This record gives sequence, C-alpha cells and structure tokens, in this order.
Amino acid sequence: MKRPIQQSDSKRAILTDLIPYEVPLRFSFHHLHRAILEPSSPSSGIKKLLAKKIDSCIPYSYWIRTGEGRKRMLGLIHPLLLEDAAILYSDYGDLIVSLCSKSKWSLRRPCRIAKMYFGHEQNTNSGVGHNLTAYQPNSGTPSIGLNGEVENQLQKHASSFFVYEPHNLLQKFYTSKDLLALERKFFACRRIDISKCFGSIYTHSISWAIKGKAAAKMEKSCAHTFDAKFDAIMRRSNHGETHGILIGAELSRIFAEIIFQEIDSRAKRQLSADCMPDKINTTGCNIKLVDGVDYSVRRYIDDYFIFANEVRVLDHIQEVIEDHLEYFKLYVNEKKTSTSRRPFITGISTAKVRISQLITSLLDFNAVSSLSEKSDLTQSNHHFSSVKVINGVRQIIGEVRVEYPDISSSALKIIHNLVCKKIGFFRLEKPGNVLAGQWIRCVVEVAFYLFSVDVRFRTSILISRILSDIAKSCEWLPSVDSKEIEDAIVRESIVILKHANLNHGDNHLEISNFLIALSSIKEYWRVPERLVLPLCMVGVNTKRRPEYFTIIAIIFFASDRAEYKGLQVMAFDVAQQLIAGAASILEDTEMFCLSLDMLSCPWAEVSFKLNIGKKIYAELKLPAPTRADLNSFVHEFSSQTWFFDWDRTVDNLVYLQKKELCLGY
Repeated sequence: MKRPIQQSDSKRAILTDLIPYEVPLRFSFHHLHRAILEPSSPSSGIKKLLAKKIDSCIPYSYWIRTGEGRKRMLGLIHPLLLEDAAILYSDYGDLIVSLCSKSKWSLRRPCRIAKMYFGHEQNTNSGVGHNLTAYQPNSGTPSIGLNGEVENQLQKHASSFFVYEPHNLLQKFYTSKDLLALERKFFACRRIDISKCFGSIYTHSISWAIKGKAAAKMEKSCAHTFDAKFDAIMRRSNHGETHGILIGAELSRIFAEIIFQEIDSRAKRQLSADCMPDKINTTGCNIKLVDGVDYSVRRYIDDYFIFANEVRVLDHIQEVIEDHLEYFKLYVNEKKTSTSRRPFITGISTAKVRISQLITSLLDFNAVSSLSEKSDLTQSNHHFSSVKVINGVRQIIGEVRVEYPDISSSALKIIHNLVCKKIGFFRLEKPGNVLAGQWIRCVVEVAFYLFSVDVRFRTSILISRILSDIAKSCEWLPSVDSKEIEDAIVRESIVILKHANLNHGDNHLEISNFLIALSSIKEYWRVPERLVLPLCMVGVNTKRRPEYFTIIAIIFFASDRAEYKGLQVMAFDVAQQLIAGAASILEDTEMFCLSLDMLSCPWAEVSFKLNIGKKIYAELKLPAPTRADLNSFVHEFSSQTWFFDWDRTVDNLVYLQKKELCLGY
C-alpha cells in the first residue's frame, strides 16, 4: 500500500540513506532520529550530546562475508554527523537529482525525491509473505502480533530518500525488456569493473565533476557550496581522509553516482565527436560511432556493460571510458573484465530458474484443490523429503557449474514465500497437524542447509525471517508438533554454530544476526553456551577482540537467562574494557554507539552505566557532576532506546519487515 511521506521532516534521510543495509537485526537510527526531533530542555544531557560538533571522527569499520571466503569492509557513519548529512539531502535534493540526470547510461540513478512509501497491508487473505504482513484468519485478527506503536515508527518512512530509475537492483536489469532489446541488436557484451572503487574515490573530485578540475582548484576556499559541503561530510565521516569514502550507506553511492555521471557524459561526448580509428565507411572516410546504433552502454554504480557487434568497437569504447576514469583517479580491474556473447544469460540465471521449479514442485502443494480432500490431508498422504530437495539443488549446481552463493539467497527467498503462504493456510484451514508438522520440519532442514553452505548477510536475514515466522507458528500448533519443530531448529542451530567456530569468527556479523533471530525460539537456551563463547571471540585464545555488533548480539542472546550467565558476564566485561580504554568515546563511532547502548541495556549494572556517564560528562567538558547530577544524567540516557532495541516485547519481525523494504543494492 502506498502512503504519503512526511515531507516536513527535513531529517528523514537519517532513516534511509545514512545507514548500511548490512547492520544487525534490531539496530537502526530510528530512535536516534526521534531523539533529534523531540523538543527538550537545552539543559538536557541528551540535547547537549546531540549538539556536540565534531570535525572528524573514526568510523566503525566492520567486515561482511560476500561469498566463497571473500569479505568486504563496510563503514558506519558517526551518529553525530547524521543531522548535517540529512540537512544536505533536504537542502540540495533537487540539485542531486539534476546532477544525476546527465547520463542515461546509468541503470540506477535518483530521478526524483520520494513522496510515497510502501507500508504493510493490514488485511490480506494471501499469507504473510507477499504483503509483508501476517496471514489474517476470518476473524480479521493478525496471526503475528507486533508492537503497533513501534511498527508505525519504523514503517512510516520510505525505504530510500529518492526514487531510482530505471532499476533499483541489478537483477531487475537482467530480467528487463531493455536487456532483451540490447541482445536483439548486439551480439557481444563486455563488462568492466572499477578496481576498489569507493576506496579509490578522491573526495575533492566531487567538485571536479560539478565544476571542472581547474575551476574547483581556484575555489578551494569556498566552503558553503553544495560540493564543498558534500566533500566535507565524506571527509569528516572518514577521519579526515580525502582518499576513499566509506562503503555501505546510500550517501556514498549518491556521491559516487554524481562523479560517474560526469565520467559517462565526458566519454559519450568524446565517442560522438571523434572518429573511430580504422573504421571507414563506403566512401573511404572514417566514421563516428553512434550511441544506440553502433554501441550501447549501461552502468550499474561502478560496473559498466558495453554492447556492440565488433570486438574492436568494444575495445575502443573501453579505452575511452578508461581515459575518463583515470582523470578522476579511478582504474579498471583487468582481472574482472569479461566479454560474453548472446544470449546474455548466465549459468546463474539458469540455475535460479531450475531451483525455483524444483522447490515449488517438491515443497508446494495446491491448497485450493486440497481443500476438497481434507481426509487426505489429515492422513498426510503428502510426503515431504528434505533430502530429496537438497540433492536436487546439489545436482543443479553441479550440472550448471555455479556456486552456492550464486543461488542460495534466491532459494531461501522462495522458501520464505512458501512459509508465509503455507503457515497461513495451515492455521486457517487446519488440514491436519501431521501435514503441518512434517512440512515445517522439512522446510527447516532445507533452509538451514542452504544457510550452512553460504553464511552471508543476506542469507542470515532470510534464515532469520524464516525462523521468526516458524516460531510464531509454534504458538498455535499442538505441543507435540511444536516440540518436534523446535527440536529440529535447535539441532540444526548447533550444526551451524559448530561450523562457524571452525571459521574462527570470520562471519561474526552474520552469526550475530542468526543468534538474535534464534532467541525468538522458546527453547533456544538449549543451545550450549560453549558453542557461543568461541564463536563470539570472548574466549582466552582468540586473536582479535569482539566488536560492537558482536557484543550487543551476545548480550541480547544471553539476556538474563541463567543458562548463559557466564556468556553475559564475559560480554559485559569486554564492553567495559573497551569503553574504559577508549581514547575518546565521542569521536570513535564504535565506542559512541556501544556506550549509549550499554546505558540503555536493561541488564547492564548501574556502576557500569555511571562510569560511562562520567566519561561522557568529561568529554562534553561539563563541570564535574554531583552524585545526584550524575544519577539524573545516566537515568536520562538509560530511559532512551538508542541504536539497538533491547525490548523483547518488540518482535524481530518488525525489523525484518523493514529489511525487506530496504534491500541492499
């Protein structure tokens, strides 16, 4: 359902464009956004903190898994810089759209400021999945209960500040009519990738893209122009660095898009003006290449796709693009340059189609026709075999010669959609508990297998969504079936954690997500503490310290359960050591977020919170507080949710649904 955006909120970019997609469940800037907007006394400790200006700060850099052992470092922008960045969006949104409209080569460019957002439907008869809401029985009562106030807070804003055209995801280009038309016209496609693109972008080059290098160098002292302000925000967020920008937030992709728009425009102008060497027409004259006739170019962020009918044309266009990239100190990664011939369909696309058909044929069943055969359903004439599904997936991967990371996300998404649809059907029609229990156990085994062979951020989100939906189904299934399903989940979770330990904590963010989701299962405490300790790198033999995202996930997972008392104590000890040893908790993004989340954590000791309060007091250069002042200061911060939501009455589904609306690029 489309709903209007609150256009008067000049800080709304904080909710959409200033945070990476790849952050843990229950972590967001929504509560900080509310604190910024809420009126309060100037003497308020929170207002004094939020008014603190920092010239530059240390970003929180963390790793995510991208598949097959590869990793990528992302960066979280310091919360005290968010307001300035949001104001830049609010003041210059139309200019950003204009600067990103110069080149039609771009497959993902902001075309206008968003005025509507997609919210969750409140009434549906189709199940949980497609409308991002729960299956509604005839009574109209949702089967999955969410905290309405919190859900409204999270869902009332768009998933992005801008609307993007022609595509917001690269996958949509692969299935578009545009690609079919290009395939009909050209027989060859060359793909070129920029080497370490975001890490190589020179922040001052935003001015070169807008004004030209000569003019930009003459106006160095002008700090109040759009390009100067944008440049300053990127430098301040990255500890004053001019070489490289943070990877993760949409803000960085907008910054890069403005630069690439100029690169595209320069390359196209040169291709239109110059004659191509060795290309002669029937009259013996050199001819110029015509865009759309002799070639076409598409670009998705930093990936170029060049289409043509001659290899020498591909070579020439690549050379021209490389020349203009070099002007901006960017270079092509030759190892990733590839040329393919039509049809422009990869083995990955083929595998996805075949796996979709396989899962549908083995795990789906026709609910409509089954309703007339309730006796058959009650007697469970249907048989669901996880081994059969998994072996089918393995066979397709082997035949098509793709890797698990190529197909796991799409396969888990298909399973998630089936879970949404079938759980709603099971609850409404009650076709037989044997069928429901058997089907859910089969799905658990297949989903966990796919996650175990490809532990990445996206797969961790999908397995979390599947887990959360199944956990809700256990509330209305008979106790025998619920127990068997939870047994299967605990058993599979133990396997996941054992495998993760063998990787020595390289997938800490992904497993942190998994732990947060696992805690929604009633008997999750049956997972042994010893499996979580080494995974979260709080043991004595670990080589690197736990990071902020890992610490908050451990504490939430352990909560106040006696089974995880040792885990909780160790996690708090690590948090205290990090904060106490930090040179500055206000200028270090990781320490800033950790400190505020420890203040709001319901299980943190008062003495720990008071020590944090003293440190914040000192860094704000406030007079030494009395005991009463310090208690009041800490109480004010402890009463506010900051970044991680500790409230267990707020369902994980609230945050998972938001993730579905804010897919990564």
